[in-house]
Amino acid sequence: MGIGPKLNIILTLIMIITRIGLTPQWDVVILSKLMEGFILLIQTRTIVVEKGNAEKVVERFSQESPVEGMEGLIDITVMVNKRSKENEEVVVMIRWESEEAWKNWEKSDVHIQGHRQNKGKTSPEFVLSTTVNMYVTQKIKQGKAFNNQ
Repeated sequence: MGIGPKLNIILTLIMIITRIGLTPQWDVVILSKLMEGFILLIQTRTIVVEKGNAEKVVERFSQESPVEGMEGLIDITVMVNKRSKENEEVVVMIRWESEEAWKNWEKSDVHIQGHRQNKGKTSPEFVLSTTVNMYVTQKIKQGKAFNNQ
């Protein structure tokens, strides 16, 4: 069972737990048990831009996108590095429930069409570099904040 159906089960259980008055910690316990054993694929896109341009990149990745409707997409997180001195760095983290889900996006008509439309276009002048990496989670450890919810 993928993460999507499990999240539906989680939400239903949380709703039931809330109605019968169990403590909020129960939803955390259920969520952590259902998440055990998941191997997530995480793609990061690190975009270095000239100072004063990070917000343009954040806005671009905050707009609605066809990827949001893909099965297996968990979430997209857009972050700005607050420690950059000379330039600004924006990291876009896209989490997929599996490598197969990501591959389905890569092979999708809408994704391929998007690349065809952008073929030959150059990046804006303020973009200094873009680096894409792929990660597979090996272990997720929950911190105190997660357990205190």
